[in-house]
Amino acid sequence: MKRTHVALWFAIVAILLIGCESNLVEPTNPETLITTGSYSLAKSTTAVEFDSSVPSGTVYGLGTLPPITASGGEDVSFNWYTDNTNGSSYEVHLYANVEGSFDESCSITVASPSLFEYLSTDSTWIGMLNGGTVTAIGVRTDSTGSASVTLSCQSSWEVWEIDG
Repeated sequence: MKRTHVALWFAIVAILLIGCESNLVEPTNPETLITTGSYSLAKSTTAVEFDSSVPSGTVYGLGTLPPITASGGEDVSFNWYTDNTNGSSYEVHLYANVEGSFDESCSITVASPSLFEYLSTDSTWIGMLNGGTVTAIGVRTDSTGSASVTLSCQSSWEVWEIDG
């Protein structure tokens, strides 16, 4: 190959690398694909799903990346957080093998619990057979558990998958 061809190829590759470098973000969760300006969840399971209607200020995100405004019905993967920046109550649906903890104690209203437990403020896991409102610092579901939870607190929370 001539030197001009080699130099041209190096220039093209360098331009492509420099142009793409600012858009690359290393995902912290291998099941999650992150693209500039939006997040695409490429996951095998859903941890949390927002209710079809959420109040203004409801957001979700991954780590320290900018939060995404929820419009209702979004699926949220493991290791992501949800919050309402206006302090409004919002409802999420928990799926199996989910555990989550709040930044501070939180009033939650639980509907349709199945193999669902909440972590009381004295750090005791308490199972719920029927719905109700409790103060909790965490929640979890069993391998086939689920629940609808309305969060009434000014605390964000993160959900992760329970091993097993």
